[in-house]
Amino acid sequence: MSARKRIAALGGLSGVQEASLLNLDGSVIVSSVDAPSLSRAASSLGSALQALQRALPDLGAPMNLTLESENGALHVAQAGDALIMLTTTRDANLGAVRLELREAADELRAEHAG
Repeated sequence: MSARKRIAALGGLSGVQEASLLNLDGSVIVSSVDAPSLSRAASSLGSALQALQRALPDLGAPMNLTLESENGALHVAQAGDALIMLTTTRDANLGAVRLELREAADELRAEHAG
């Protein structure tokens, strides 16, 4: 499945507000919405994930990060040299979202490796 279709599928999950694939510098590769709002967070999170990997090398590369807040959650998965980022509502099925996010990240990593 292409990155565009994969991100569109993530964006279509119940409770997902936005799904975007972004470069580590925050530039948008593809998004499920016309005006993505996650690009500013991507550059900061990309740097933070790289710093975390340097600080805790025994853990290996960060794979997924979920930040829960009062109004929903931010989900981040590293997909090679890019980040998949999702925002979800409070009532989203987080287990289903995490499973789909992990599968999308694995697929995108495999595409870039092969």
